[in-house]
Order: sequence, then structure tokens, then C-alpha cells
Amino acid sequence: MVKYSKLVENVLSTPNGSTRDEVMAFITHYLQIPDEKCPDYIKFYAHEIIRSFYGALADSLIKNKNEIVWDVPFPKPCNTSFSFIELFAGIGGFRLGLESIGGRCLFASEIDWMAKNTYQFNFGMVPFGDIEEYSFSTRMIKRHIADHDVLTAGFPCQPFSSVGKRTGFADARGTMFFHIHNVLTKKRPRAFILENVRGLNSHRKGKTIDTIMRFLREDAGYYVLEPFVLDALNFEVPQMRRRLFFVGFKRKSAYRNFRIPEGRPTAMKFRNIRQKGAVSPEYYLSQGYLNTLKKHKERERSKGNNFGYRIVEDNDYASTLLTGGAGKEMNLVHHPMNGSFTPPKHRKTPLNKEHIRRMTPREWARLMGFPQRYKFIEAGTSDTQAYTQLANAVCVPVIKALGLEVVRAIRKKKNDWQR
Repeated sequence: MVKYSKLVENVLSTPNGSTRDEVMAFITHYLQIPDEKCPDYIKFYAHEIIRSFYGALADSLIKNKNEIVWDVPFPKPCNTSFSFIELFAGIGGFRLGLESIGGRCLFASEIDWMAKNTYQFNFGMVPFGDIEEYSFSTRMIKRHIADHDVLTAGFPCQPFSSVGKRTGFADARGTMFFHIHNVLTKKRPRAFILENVRGLNSHRKGKTIDTIMRFLREDAGYYVLEPFVLDALNFEVPQMRRRLFFVGFKRKSAYRNFRIPEGRPTAMKFRNIRQKGAVSPEYYLSQGYLNTLKKHKERERSKGNNFGYRIVEDNDYASTLLTGGAGKEMNLVHHPMNGSFTPPKHRKTPLNKEHIRRMTPREWARLMGFPQRYKFIEAGTSDTQAYTQLANAVCVPVIKALGLEVVRAIRKKKNDWQR
């Protein structure tokens, strides 16, 4: 039996770039998708690539692909009951949630190469790149995307976020929704789950969401619930994180069977996920930086604004994790430090003497419901990248709860809703 890591090391040793990523995407999708589900185009190119890299061993590898040992944190699942695809996959939050309830991923796409690297290290699958390249025509969709039960997508939220410019469809990222629409109309999965920021509800006084709903209902022909908000606080994580979800079904009976998961307020607080023991001085703020944050907060307070940094106490919930400095500044922690306040060599100013630090990437991962065995450092992911990737991710327990209700709805008999 061949280990996955050994099998792909020849490819991974080639120069990084879009060509290598595409080669890896073909190989890893082929190896993880059951033969009866795998598109012929992916099979053909994967076979060609395997033969070019492995020569005499190629036929044996192709014949025995199901015997590969997946030495990754989250190996290919063996016993599955439904399939899904993950568009705008990020680092696999939808995948973690849906695989935990019996799902199998048949296609993933992600444009950011750093996120793709983290994804590959943890799942042994390299996402294809920009979804625009694989969804602009019926032919490209058929070639690359397997038939599946559930389509998932956390499509770009920056054009609609209240902390951004809110340019909406005028931003190229805002038009990514229409690529989801293309896949829905061509592949016709049984259901879909889409996620975005709550601010999408009010963007352009509701006109944007009306456009999205019209395309999903009238053009794509799905039975779609009114968009609803779920808060991560009600799903086992101590983070205030409200996100907007769109759920739709191909069949009216499944639409009627679906129930929005209610969850319940979590008893967990920050103390349940905080890092135990000593934390590297790297995470402690310099005295100068902390002084600047204090001055900014005082200035805003004098104007009657409640802006500025926040220290999360042990019995508190964390604020919403965001990209950029604000996400870290709204989630500072008091953590007594043993030892010297001398800063690391690359930092010139002394560390603060109030023992204030940023949360660590592992604490952020726990606040997003990512399991402890999900790896960042080992994947070569820097702290800066990890913060960004986690802030852009979906909350895993929320997806698990939502996925359970979607799968239950599409499995129920057509007339169950009448009983």
C-alpha cells in the first residue's frame, strides 16, 4: 500500500504555481472520487498525469487507488451517505461539518493558493482554482464537477460587509454568486447551502437580496427559504458570529420537510477554549501599541462612540472574528506572563506590563469549531495567514447542524410533511 504523502511528493517537489496546483487538483480529485462518480475528463487527465510522473508504476497505482493510505489529519471518508461540493472552499469549514455527518466531497474550488495549501495538507485534496474557469459553460461544468447531492458555497462577503465599501455586484467578487447559479442550473443538485454576511440583507435597501432570490427561485427553479441568520453562540462555540444562510431544494417535498436548526445558547465561555500554560511572547502587545489603542478608544469615547479594543475575560464570549487588525484588537486577552518583558529580537519596543496579548491562531480555530487535529503550523501556514483563513471560514458546528437538517429533509418520503 502506498501512502498519499509519498505518492504526491514528486508533484509537490515541482515549482509552486497555478500549473502545479492544477496537476495536484486533477490527481487528488481522481483519487478521492469514487470511479462511478468521477467525471471522465478528470479520469483521463489524472491517468495521463500519473503516467507522466510514475512511469511503470502508473497502471498499478490507477488499479489500486482505493488502497492508498491517506496519511493526512482528515482522510477520505469510507462510509458515506450523501455527496457535496465546496465552492469558495477556503480551508474546508463546510467539508469538516458535512463529512462529520456522513458526507463525501466530490469537488472543491478556491482561488487563494495559501488557503489551498492548508486545505491540501489537512484533507489530501487540492481544490481547483478560480470557479470562474470551471463554471462559465456547460461543457466546463460537466468536465470538472461530479454529480452531487448538496452544493455549498461561502461566496465572497467583502462586497456586502458592513465593514467594507459595500460595492456589491459592482465588485468583481460580488458577481461570484452568478457562477454558483451556473453550477446549480447545470448540475441540479438536490439541495444547496449558501453563506454570507448578515449585511447582505440590507445591501442596497434589500435590492441585492431580491436579485439573488429571483435568480435562485425563478431562473434556477429551486424552492428557496427566506434567508435566515444563525448565530454561532447557539451552536457550541463562545463567539458572537451571526451569518446569513440561503437554503434551497430541488423538490417541493424536501423544502416543506426542512426545519431551520434552532440550536441553544452555549454554556461555553472563553475560558473553555483559551490556551493553557505559557504563550509565546510573540503574541503579547508592545507597550507602545497598547498605548495607541488606549488613546484611540478614549478619543472615540469622548465622541460618544463605543469603538476600540476589547479584552475578552474568561467568562465572556469572543467578538466576531474578522480579517485585519480589528479582528485581533476586539479579541485581546489578559494572560499573566512569566519571565522577562524583553521583546523578541525583531521587535524594538518593550512588551506591555499589563500582560495583554492577542489570541493565538489555535484559540481562533477553537472559536470556529475546528478540531484540535486540524493543522496550520505543520502545513506551513503562517500566523498571519491562519488568522485571515479562519476569519473567512464558516463555523463548523453551525454547518454540521444545518447539514443535518438539509440531509433529513431530502431523505424524507415525499408525503411525510402531510402526516
